[in-house]
Amino acid sequence: MTARSETAARRAAGTCVALLRALRAAVCDDPRALAELTLAADELAAAAASPLRAAAMPLADHLEARERTRAARAGRVRGLMAGTDPDRLAVRADEAIDACERALEGAGCGTVGTEEGPVRLVDVVRALTIEARLLADRCGVVPDRAGAAQALRACSQVLGERFGGLSIELRVPPTTAVQLRAPGGGPVHHRGTPPNVVETDPDTFWALCTGALTWERAHEKHLLRVSGVHAAEVARMLPVVSPR
Repeated sequence: MTARSETAARRAAGTCVALLRALRAAVCDDPRALAELTLAADELAAAAASPLRAAAMPLADHLEARERTRAARAGRVRGLMAGTDPDRLAVRADEAIDACERALEGAGCGTVGTEEGPVRLVDVVRALTIEARLLADRCGVVPDRAGAAQALRACSQVLGERFGGLSIELRVPPTTAVQLRAPGGGPVHHRGTPPNVVETDPDTFWALCTGALTWERAHEKHLLRVSGVHAAEVARMLPVVSPR
């Protein structure tokens, strides 16, 4: 594990915790949101405390596995809410986030155990950053710049893991960029910029990744800059996460 990887993992963890704290401050009267924050912090703390010597699944596979267990997590959220008033839930959320922050200190970016299987801790952080931003959307909370950007980079990473290649370049300046293969087949470019390019802004990219906006509607609203005969095949790769 390089010092650079350690630094990146610590930064990602700090960004995720900061996003959880900002959400906690904004949803103090929302029992469901408080329970979801508590569960997310508990899961992250448990992962940080469970180092493994095992091959880690990619972030994309981890997100798919979490989608399969979403109903079970919703049941846990209901359990946290049952018979508990918002004030007590708020205290519980604060305790969980504090414990999560302590667990992440010095935890690095190695493989950890989760209910879905072995995953790099930094990818657990990235998955929960995506879910925290989805919760922020639902609650009408605007995430800070670092949290919003980290969720976008996580989505970009997932696209790269699922569709990595050298046919299309997807750009989201100033946040992220990824090179992808054309699902229907396309030219492979080994030097410089691929002949097919899609560029959009961070808000549009997030909406596309979460299913809040379709490719067709984004194109109609002139939110996409598309060049090359295969560039529009990015539409077949979206959304990254299931719409909530």
